[in-house]
Amino acid sequence: MNYKIKIAATGDSILTRPISLFKEEEFLSILKVIRDADIGFTNFEVLTADYREGHPGAEYGGSYLITDPSMAKEFKWAGFNMVARANNHSVDWGYEGMFGSSRALDEAGIVHAGVGRDLGEARSPAYLDTENGRVALISSNSSVFKSSVAGQARYDVQGRPGVNPLRCRTEIRVTRDSLEKIKSIFEGIGAGMAIGPISENEAAIGVEVYRGSVDGVRFVGSDKPEYYTEPYEPDLKGNVRSI
Repeated sequence: MNYKIKIAATGDSILTRPISLFKEEEFLSILKVIRDADIGFTNFEVLTADYREGHPGAEYGGSYLITDPSMAKEFKWAGFNMVARANNHSVDWGYEGMFGSSRALDEAGIVHAGVGRDLGEARSPAYLDTENGRVALISSNSSVFKSSVAGQARYDVQGRPGVNPLRCRTEIRVTRDSLEKIKSIFEGIGAGMAIGPISENEAAIGVEVYRGSVDGVRFVGSDKPEYYTEPYEPDLKGNVRSI
């Protein structure tokens, strides 16, 4: 028998008030597409938690996106049964907001992935079984804050709650002449290692001394000027391993 899984995927969803009271035909016709699919997927771009529990984060995704826990059921009503949690709002309200959202989604019967009590949990797949087969979701975030990155647990130390990251290293490739001017500016202000390493073919801002760092920006001499990014290898390997 040939089983086909139908997936309806949307972008960011931010619900801050009930939508189940709206009965317009055009609106309901959109929801029918989601409801008729085996998987109704969206990026869960809000926290459904009690704002009286926990505190607003020092770093947040542009605004504090937190709403009442009951709103998780509105997502379910709309037809969503699987959501991604790793985004720039995941810890807008600290760990309490993150865990409160997890509880609300669990109670609403919505499968979710991308955050957790440690990196292993945040990076783990979440599964949804349908009559046509099983679907797995791994959620990661490339616009992650330092303070929101989940930490790996060890045998003797608990992990840090947070988001599954997929960060990038950035290089701005410039001509040799431009690189020399940039290096001259850096050296002229006497910043030295406070800015970052300066070598024959590289100058960096906000980059740690060791090459594995994902922070900051590197200016690199090149024949072709371009803005270049590449995945941070530990994050890439970790996500591929989960896949």
